[in-house]
Amino acid sequence: MTLLYQPVRRVGTISPVIILTFVMTQYLSSSCSSSNLSHRWPIWIGPAQQSDSVQFWQGHPCSLCWPQYENKLLDFCGCGVVDRQYYRDILLKNITIVRPSYPAGMIKGSKDSIENIRFEGVKVVDPKYSGTMSKWFEKRGGLSQYFVCEGVKSGTGVAIDSDPVPYCFNDQEQEEYVSSGTSSSFSMDNSTIAYIYERDSDGCACAAGL
Repeated sequence: MTLLYQPVRRVGTISPVIILTFVMTQYLSSSCSSSNLSHRWPIWIGPAQQSDSVQFWQGHPCSLCWPQYENKLLDFCGCGVVDRQYYRDILLKNITIVRPSYPAGMIKGSKDSIENIRFEGVKVVDPKYSGTMSKWFEKRGGLSQYFVCEGVKSGTGVAIDSDPVPYCFNDQEQEEYVSSGTSSSFSMDNSTIAYIYERDSDGCACAAGL
């Protein structure tokens, strides 16, 4: 599932987003577009992974060959962020990721651009180490991790009964979360919900970008 931004010159916000009861399997399906490699990541919240020039290795904003060929010294295959683009009031609940060949996901934004994001029951099951890329990730923390977690405003990212937990989130039990009163700050009127999915997915079916 992908929430992404392409470079624009105006302020933009993706909010609110609720995704419920989703099972994702069979990554790298042939039904996915080969022009957007973010479908390989179960959860991608951040800049579009694309190129708009003949210098395809230059990410605009995130390179197609990131992260495996990134060289920061040469400014090669990097993954940047889009300024003045915000992600707010995002809930992922009861999401099961089965046999991923990439890490659980990446969450990336400019400083404090991601706010009030909550994962409930988001779990990885049976990561599959087969193929060059999954083995590359195995040496860099494995598939049961969020490869990147940046740009989340402090204290506003919460994971409940989720595995793995994004390293920039707070890990809380359901009872602790409710009793703390934090849940009251996450309010969404049903009439304003941007996306709701209740289905099985091959990893390509859910893409949202504004």
